[in-house]
Amino acid sequence: QHVLGAGTNAATKAVPFLAFNVPDNMKLEFLRGYFRGDGGLFVNEERAKRILYAKTANRKLASDLVLLLLQMGVIPSVEHKESVRKGHRVGPTGQVIRGGSESFVVLIRDTGSLRRLGGVVADFSRDLAKRIASERGKTPSILALPAGLLAPLRGALRRGCKPVYKKELERFLQHGIYGLKRVSYRFLERLFDDMLEGVDDDRLRFVENLVRSKISLLPVKEIRKVEPSSRFVYDIEVLGLHTFVGGLGPILLHNTDGDPWGLHIAMVIISGSAEAAHIRELATPSAKWAGVWATDIVKYDLPTDPLTPIDIKRLYELRKDPRYRGKLWEREISTFLRIKRKAEQEAFCRYGLTYVVDTYLPEKIKLVV
Repeated sequence: QHVLGAGTNAATKAVPFLAFNVPDNMKLEFLRGYFRGDGGLFVNEERAKRILYAKTANRKLASDLVLLLLQMGVIPSVEHKESVRKGHRVGPTGQVIRGGSESFVVLIRDTGSLRRLGGVVADFSRDLAKRIASERGKTPSILALPAGLLAPLRGALRRGCKPVYKKELERFLQHGIYGLKRVSYRFLERLFDDMLEGVDDDRLRFVENLVRSKISLLPVKEIRKVEPSSRFVYDIEVLGLHTFVGGLGPILLHNTDGDPWGLHIAMVIISGSAEAAHIRELATPSAKWAGVWATDIVKYDLPTDPLTPIDIKRLYELRKDPRYRGKLWEREISTFLRIKRKAEQEAFCRYGLTYVVDTYLPEKIKLVV
């Protein structure tokens, strides 16, 4: 409780910070203990279903478990139920989730992930753990790229392919790209490792970086406005990059402040990165830049910090980029260079904690839409 910070009850339990900073074999032992207490294994061999699961009423604990599993190369999913009509007990410990409270279930389904958690599976079924260890299994759909991303690269793939693999590549280009919605990283890794004679195309290098880094691209299915869970929001960012994590997972996010980097992030969202400008699926042309503008700093007389030499250098680079040849972009770059100041989104707090929501955003949305 006091040393590890693991909490004392269902509402305060958390994965100890130490667990995120130990070797995988020690992470596995921690997970074995956790799943023995609050987890279980569902097996239906007729339908080829093996699901390792852990239930909790604590959102933070569920998020901690997801992060720990991802560190080990395990791909979990989370089911969230906002209310449970009747109270029920969880796992061997008999922990009671009160009726009406939300609950979270962390699930591990794919064979590769279950194999990595062989010790946890063996605690429930040694025979199943042995079978899983010898199975190949399918690549999870999340570890795949949309097939449409590869269609514009057919020429580059043909030019770089080793002669011995040309027939196999042609079969993939003719049937795989158009017959599949997504192409697995397992195949793409083999493509870059064995089939290509070196990648000298910027577009292919971009795709290779996605594959090597195990970055998943998923479509946005829905955007919903949700009610705040508390009065205040605390945004703890990495200095310089302004990245932070949020959501259940967690998810890597980025803040668009009133500086050259926020301006550039907005453009990347709208038109895609320079390296991936040819891939339309990675751009959102209808998006609008509603972040803090340089002219907002002047208009609202915001508290500021001076631009660094790196900031100024970046502005001159953006000025040369043809994507920024538009009235709005040219005006904001010129204003940054003139005032040589930048501001955080939090600077609007000088007018009150709810000023951004009550005044600034409604005005900005009317302006950009």
